[in-house]
Amino acid sequence: MQGIVALLGLNILEADPDHPHEAWGSSQHLHTAIESLRLAFADGLQHNADHRHVKVPVFGMADKQYAARRRKNNFKPQKVCKIPAGVVWPYL
Repeated sequence: MQGIVALLGLNILEADPDHPHEAWGSSQHLHTAIESLRLAFADGLQHNADHRHVKVPVFGMADKQYAARRRKNNFKPQKVCKIPAGVVWPYL
């Protein structure tokens, strides 16, 4: 599970236009990275399972357009909130 979650987290982070301009290790930089991983783990917990028993949407979770949409619709670093899982299946 961790591999696809890490990839999704990095894709969400990559979709942030401000991230390259944040100082490395600054509180804003770390906060953005943590919030990106929170989104990724929400999806990982919802959609990831033993692929021998269920269909796991790996290609959908790895899709950069999906990551950009997740960031656009659910990324709220200014407040702590419960993060809903995204709908991956259209991105397969």
